[in-house]
Amino acid sequence: MTIQSFRPSDESNLAQAFAEAFLDNPLNCAVIDRGPRTRLRVNRAGMHLTLNSAREGALILTVCEEGDRLAGGLIAIPPGGWPLPAPHFSEQILGLFRQGIRVTHRWGQVYSELAQRHPPERHWYLSTLGIRPEFQRRGLASALLDHWLLEVDGARLGAYLETDHPDSLSFYLKRGFRVCEEFRLFGVPIWRMLRTADFRSA
Repeated sequence: MTIQSFRPSDESNLAQAFAEAFLDNPLNCAVIDRGPRTRLRVNRAGMHLTLNSAREGALILTVCEEGDRLAGGLIAIPPGGWPLPAPHFSEQILGLFRQGIRVTHRWGQVYSELAQRHPPERHWYLSTLGIRPEFQRRGLASALLDHWLLEVDGARLGAYLETDHPDSLSFYLKRGFRVCEEFRLFGVPIWRMLRTADFRSA
């Protein structure tokens, strides 16, 4: 297993890894509301947009296994970095073409709702953590999260995230996050989770 910082040459592989990782997540299925092939294509386009926004202002980590094959990654936004800048205009147009107007609008509704609930205090924000299905349950997500939390704890700051996957709750609870709110988007339960700055000393 190798964890390293994002390189521009990783973009296509990381976008594909994230697209596969979130293929069957409840909110993803509700927003796109199409079969797996369409969801995978739309996910890939969306993840390219996300990486386009994140590559300058966010911490992006990748994890590799099996002959350095990229298995997944993490995107975390440091204090003061949220919200990230919009993707370049050309990327937005390409993303609209690839995702479609309806899906783009629905994701816009999701981001708007999440933005209204985003905590005002300084914190690290875990935007994305995903592992390709074939590499899941091997400890890669745990290794990525723990690697990032070392930096969070070193800075004595809190951390925040949202998740729509019930299996992720226990994963984050074990690392000091707690649920601060549960609400619904497109009928899907969403959990907002916080990890306080004093977690390690508590």
